[in-house]
Amino acid sequence: MTTQPEQILRSLLKASGERSSHEFLRVLAHELSSLFHASRVLIAESIDISRAQVRLVAGFDGAQDLTDLVLDVSQLPCREVYAGTPVVLSEGLQEKHPLAAPHQSYLGWPLLDATGQLLGHLGVYASEPQNWDLDLFTPVARMVESEVHRLLLERENEKISQELTELNNKLLQESILDPLTGVLNRQHFSQLLLGEFLRFKRYGESFGILTIGVDEFRRINDRFGHDAGDMVIKEVATIVQQEVRNGVDITARLSGEEFVVLAIHARLENAAVLAERLRRRLGQLTYTLPEGTLKVTCCVGISVVSPEDTTWEQSLKRANIGLYEAKSRGRNQVVAWV
Repeated sequence: MTTQPEQILRSLLKASGERSSHEFLRVLAHELSSLFHASRVLIAESIDISRAQVRLVAGFDGAQDLTDLVLDVSQLPCREVYAGTPVVLSEGLQEKHPLAAPHQSYLGWPLLDATGQLLGHLGVYASEPQNWDLDLFTPVARMVESEVHRLLLERENEKISQELTELNNKLLQESILDPLTGVLNRQHFSQLLLGEFLRFKRYGESFGILTIGVDEFRRINDRFGHDAGDMVIKEVATIVQQEVRNGVDITARLSGEEFVVLAIHARLENAAVLAERLRRRLGQLTYTLPEGTLKVTCCVGISVVSPEDTTWEQSLKRANIGLYEAKSRGRNQVVAWV
């Protein structure tokens, strides 16, 4: 036994404040070998006591690191600790627990939370018979108990923090995305359009707006059903996202069957090329359904921001006028309104 256990304990207490619980417990496990001539040290949290399963938050056996090992203690002296009292075995250890070989002495201590519930256990094994110093072991065991409790609280806090982060991300996504198509919703698109309009006013960077509407969408719902209508809407959103510039242009759903594209740094001729490409691609959508053949066409309205615009709404309004004009001229049309 070391002749300076108090100094070791003071050093351990200092280390506790400088390290995370997980790191400190690993340090502590190795210091216990000096304090108690231990050849094996186990610091465990209970997983399922009914099945005698524990997980080692820190531990070693000789040179082997046992940290994070899931251990079955049903045939080890550790099992007796889960009755809630310390266990000392200095004679007959191997006879009573053959799997404890080659160790000849064992000292185990239950780790409890503030309510007296078992958190896990601390166990030390020695290869030679030992007269364990329980007066020294008790404060060490209490230190381990405190750190295991802190570790479990840290882990629970990390879990709660992760769940809150995931929930916040989910709420953020729900607040900016259209739930059916996964593209931006009208409200968030309006904020982005405002930002682009202010950029235009300051730096003169032009942009185009394309509004896209599915032709005769009410007829689609009436004849083929709302499930078919939703299918069409989702497919239109997918195609639009495929055709615009990834990471540059912005797509959103304005209303039931209408979408909008903010074409960044685009002039009228650029917007017209994109609009015609979208019209042709969307016009290829055909579905064979029990009710008959469903063929989809779309109209597209185009506008570009103007120096005379005083609000972003004016640019969007012109694109909408172009869309409605295209519909009034018949299906499958592109109309620019400037």
